[in-house]
Amino acid sequence: MLDIDQIFRGIRRGSGVFLYNNEEIDFRPFAFVLNVKKLIDDSPIELAPGYTLRRARELEVEYIKEFITKEFGRGSSTAIWETRPTASGKQPRLPKKLWRYFVIEFGDDDPNLDLLESALAVAPTSLDIGFAKLRVDVKGVVRPACLYRAPSLFQSLSSLDMAGADRDDLMKSLGKADGEQINEIFLRMAAHDPATLDLSQVIELLLELKDLPRFSPLQILGYFAILESVLTHQPNPDDRYESITRQITQKLALLNRRWHPVLEYSRFGGASHEKIWTKMYAYRSSIAHGREPEFKSQLALLQNAETANALIRDTVKKAVCHAYAEPQLVKDLHDV
Repeated sequence: MLDIDQIFRGIRRGSGVFLYNNEEIDFRPFAFVLNVKKLIDDSPIELAPGYTLRRARELEVEYIKEFITKEFGRGSSTAIWETRPTASGKQPRLPKKLWRYFVIEFGDDDPNLDLLESALAVAPTSLDIGFAKLRVDVKGVVRPACLYRAPSLFQSLSSLDMAGADRDDLMKSLGKADGEQINEIFLRMAAHDPATLDLSQVIELLLELKDLPRFSPLQILGYFAILESVLTHQPNPDDRYESITRQITQKLALLNRRWHPVLEYSRFGGASHEKIWTKMYAYRSSIAHGREPEFKSQLALLQNAETANALIRDTVKKAVCHAYAEPQLVKDLHDV
């Protein structure tokens, strides 16, 4: 059972908490997932032992709507999950059976929801948990509660709301294979020995990036920082072959040969791995120094910010996943 003191000490997820009296709310726990579009065959998917993604039930939908209104005011719209915006700016309503309210069901004790959230953050099909309704121990009294991290919840809702006709691109369709992939990452994280390679700060930083606007300059610099922390060591200033750019380029080339699927380079017109990452670090430099990236000239190979941002985000997720799969290899790569 989660103790309320753990929440206030920041040990568990959520910087916000609502407590309820037992008679105020249905007791069954769940976590609301913000960005699921549909489940293939509409069948529930096991994401990890004891955690099942499924379509929300009517009482759960009512609670979700009530929570969003309570947290963000009556001006907040649940149209994110009930409409499908068009390029013309209209938002036709979906039939109720196609509403996009999906939840993760789990047992009363919630032993590993934080771990699952970490696995979801690095999985190829990333899912954003908006809040979790569960039971907590308040000085020996068991009470229903809702835990959430206000900054990341706000940023996720803002991205979905402002995406307009592109909202479907931000929402995910999941099938059994996606669940199996998430489950594999979850189990590797659960079995990971930090004595070989401590990744706790990496995961914490990755989750904290969700508190920032999607693909904002600070978020992108954060992705580069995480990649560097996983794969590079402090370069020798007298050795030009140890530069951060060179380390990243060479080490990613090695890892990419082990990844299935490999990094998506098809948008870059057949350019080499080395040239792409040289341009990616020129892009990083532009952001870090407050310059507008020159996609029409110096950075034309990268096409635009959206393409470059997607590459660094996906590369970070692959690198972190691989660190859990082969921690000794990644540690050795970091050190050489």
